[in-house]
Amino acid sequence: MGRTGHRSEMGVRAYKRGNADIACTVSKALDPPEPKCPKKEPEEACGHLVDISSKMNSIRPKREAFWSMLENTDPDIILASETWLNSTIYEREVLPDNYVFDARKDRPHSSHGGVAIITRANIDASEIVLDTPTEMVAASIPSKDNSKPIIVCSIYRPTNNDVDYTNKMCATLRELHRNHLDHTLWIGGDANLPDINWACDSVEGHNYPTTINQQFIDIFSDLGCQQVIDFPTRGSNILDIFATNRPSLLNKARPLPGLSDHDIVLIDINTTPHRRRPVRRLVYLWAKADTEAISSDLAENLAKFQQHANNNAPVDVMWNDFKKICTHSINAHVPSKFTSCRFSQLWCDRNIRRLSRRKRRAHRRHSHVINHLERNNILSDQQHGFRKRRSCESQLITTMHDLASSLDQRQQVDAVLLDFSKAFDKVPHHRLALKLEHYGVRGQTLEWISSFLSDRSQQVVVIPPLRRRGGILFYPCVSVRPSDLGLIRALKASSESAVTMAGESEFQITTPAGKKES
Repeated sequence: MGRTGHRSEMGVRAYKRGNADIACTVSKALDPPEPKCPKKEPEEACGHLVDISSKMNSIRPKREAFWSMLENTDPDIILASETWLNSTIYEREVLPDNYVFDARKDRPHSSHGGVAIITRANIDASEIVLDTPTEMVAASIPSKDNSKPIIVCSIYRPTNNDVDYTNKMCATLRELHRNHLDHTLWIGGDANLPDINWACDSVEGHNYPTTINQQFIDIFSDLGCQQVIDFPTRGSNILDIFATNRPSLLNKARPLPGLSDHDIVLIDINTTPHRRRPVRRLVYLWAKADTEAISSDLAENLAKFQQHANNNAPVDVMWNDFKKICTHSINAHVPSKFTSCRFSQLWCDRNIRRLSRRKRRAHRRHSHVINHLERNNILSDQQHGFRKRRSCESQLITTMHDLASSLDQRQQVDAVLLDFSKAFDKVPHHRLALKLEHYGVRGQTLEWISSFLSDRSQQVVVIPPLRRRGGILFYPCVSVRPSDLGLIRALKASSESAVTMAGESEFQITTPAGKKES
């Protein structure tokens, strides 16, 4: 059972790397590790501008898979190639409501090809018109972290030996760079260049003429751009490109399962795009409208309209006159207001706003309680659930470290996994209140918690679920120090625990059937 210290440390390090990868994958915005983020505005400073270079092979028939990919990766920008769209296919047929085409170019007289730049609807992007017959589009995206907008370009080079096509594409890239000097430049898409070894900028294959390959190597060198994709995107070949003149803004590039024969390239970008604020809209309060005044006003003005109407007048003129009469009557007799930025949706009525304010107050009280418990070192160090900078991954890493250390010392290790059934429902509420008071939670906060626990029936509403607050209140009830039990570790996630015991002496465990095991 013994292992050398070198092997165990290597195992723990490998486990940590594996869990770090898992954490990045399941993160909503695929954020980089926390130390890389600036301290100011940690939720917006990094990992939000995510780029996907994706060969679609037709978006329309793969719409469900495409939307599922957007939901899982949550990107801000998509560089799409081979969209297979045409002028009869509209934006809402292929994109969800929160994404728009900022730049799109369909291949004329063909159902194949096509490139597009897709962004979130609230990103303040604008298309850059390119005078080129090649399949490439560009857009300008302002960034909070840069004084000048970022220039994003999506390209597609067909699988042919047309040197003239490559010349025109490279010439357009040079002109785009010349018109936007000192801007950050991102060039992504499917270039179909399997012959290039991007690590040393050399041509090693013979699938396409050397002139085509060398032109792309030269254009990236002239623009000061670096190809950041260093893994195969189709089979064993690197066909997709993402080149930039500021690689320091990139955190990580990794492949994901694609929608076609190409893998999707997911890139975490260390910058934040500028987003448009919700537009304030004029809302009429029809419940307070003076309907009698509206009826009399419309009857009088419409009678005048009929008397002075000219049957030979254009339809547009007559419609505008009629519209002015209706608009004037509405503005005069229907109260109105402008929506606020926070509650700009029409469904946000008085009850929704009241529940939102209750949620904010509850969150502040929750923060005060957890900060008090953390500041006074009341919670056990082995508690990992519902705490900042701790999670199931940190609990598993600590458990693996303890197991490896015990095996290095040739000690017997036994593990017991505990799970409280309906843990918070079975907590004695009166005893919990006494324990909270003992730990220093008093005054209005304790009264609020006691009121929360008394005579309460639960239902589904728009405020967050009660589990998180229940988890916070569950801590004091189980805040027994593992050292008091004579155990090495009692790692707790929430209502689940993992108890590990190590030692050289034998001990007995009693099973539910009463049988003793040593």
